[in-house]
Amino acid sequence: MEQGKARGYDEFIVLDGVPCFRQFALKLKPQGYLAYVFTVAQAQMDVIEDCDTAEQSLYAAFADAVAFLHANGADLSRFRAFKGNCPI
Repeated sequence: MEQGKARGYDEFIVLDGVPCFRQFALKLKPQGYLAYVFTVAQAQMDVIEDCDTAEQSLYAAFADAVAFLHANGADLSRFRAFKGNCPI
């Protein structure tokens, strides 16, 4: 991550009884750590831009970015380099 490469993962998960696709990502930028969380119901993936929940937050401290990701359900032990398209 120190080279500016994003780390994270995606998953299919059931949230409140609804099957969803979810992504987490973390990337070091010159201004700080960019943390990203994205969620969309699987049934709405064809209209993703109208039905998704995406949040990006920039933090000066790594610990604050990690706390944001944890608060949104991320498991840091699953973070890896993205293969294919990176969300951030």
